[in-house]
Amino acid sequence: DWAGALSSGAITSTGLEVHASSAGRATVANFENDTNAGGTEAAISLTNNTPVCSVNLVASRIGANAGSDFYIENANSAGTMVENFRISEGGAATFSGTIDSGAITTSSDITLNGGHDIHLVKTHPNNAVDMVYGQITFGDTTSGQYVNHARIESGGGYANNTDLRFHTSSNNSSPERMRI
Repeated sequence: DWAGALSSGAITSTGLEVHASSAGRATVANFENDTNAGGTEAAISLTNNTPVCSVNLVASRIGANAGSDFYIENANSAGTMVENFRISEGGAATFSGTIDSGAITTSSDITLNGGHDIHLVKTHPNNAVDMVYGQITFGDTTSGQYVNHARIESGGGYANNTDLRFHTSSNNSSPERMRI
């Protein structure tokens, strides 16, 4: 066991283990950029053999006496570091690229900026079987109740032959009221 400060330009090791014991939070490492200025960053780089195969975890200081954003950047196929995920000091999360998920839940509004679209798509086998491509549902989050809520659906028997269906909610059912 050793306690104290170690000052070195570089430390080479085949592995590093840091242990702490606590019933609550145990801060086992602190990586600090001690320059008191906005725009400074402290980062941990996770590198696979070469910097062009790496990921950086970055704390980005906003102002000299202000909070800090957190972001993740990774090397793209050209070896350039690209920011792909950021959490601002206020808690807003920003993702670049595509989010692959079975479901995304939000407790706030969804806003699209810059002329982007929402695409509700599904592959259709073109076999004349009626299928719903996507739907927008209006209602509460009670488990199993989505089929009973008002909704707008897009569906059809072929991929190039679709319609819009409008449903309203009435007595635990959601009958179709209009089709275009």
